[in-house]
Formats: sequence, C-alpha cells, structure tokens
Amino acid sequence: MLTTYLANSILQRSFGLVLERRLVDAYQVLSQLRYCKSSFVTKFLYFAGFGVGMKDYPLILDQNVEKALRTSIGMEISHQDPKGYLRYVDAMHSWARELDCEAHNIEFFLWSLA
Repeated sequence: MLTTYLANSILQRSFGLVLERRLVDAYQVLSQLRYCKSSFVTKFLYFAGFGVGMKDYPLILDQNVEKALRTSIGMEISHQDPKGYLRYVDAMHSWARELDCEAHNIEFFLWSLA
C-alpha cells in the first residue's frame, strides 16, 4: 500500500525533476503512483512547470491531443511514452515560436479537435 509519505516523496521528486528540465525522469517517477495514468502525469508536469514560469514548460498530452496529432498531421506520439512526451513538448514549443503564440494554445486547439 502506498503511504502518504511515499506519495509526497514521489510528487516532490517529480517536481524537482521538472525544475531541472528532466521531463522524461519526472514522468517516470510520477508514473510510480498506482492510479496516476499518463493524462494526470502530464497535467501535474504542466502545472508544475507553468506555475514556476518555465520558458519551455511541460504540456498536457492526453488521448484527445494524441488523436488530433495523428489524424490532423500524421504525428505519431503515444501519451504513454515518456520519450514521445518530450518530443511532443519540444515540437509544440518550436511551433509556438514560429506562430508567435503560447504552446498551450496549440495544445488546446489540438485537444478541441478531438
């Protein structure tokens, strides 16, 4: 059984890894929480990074965004793959710079397509 102390430790460790921009590690650490699926994991990472004002903050990647990426532009990224998640975050921020907008605006647009 997961104790509150262990859960707090996992959350703190993941938050620290976000601050170090080690998103793959943060994703994997947070995935240790039994009932936390990838959608929750990426939401936690997003709010941790965005909340402290990271320049290239993590983004939310769920099944809707994944489906929109696949069907709209042919980009195959699994919301369950930590390395794929990092590719997604990097791509969204690159696109946002080209479009002169915030990456989470692109993410929201993709989410709304599904």
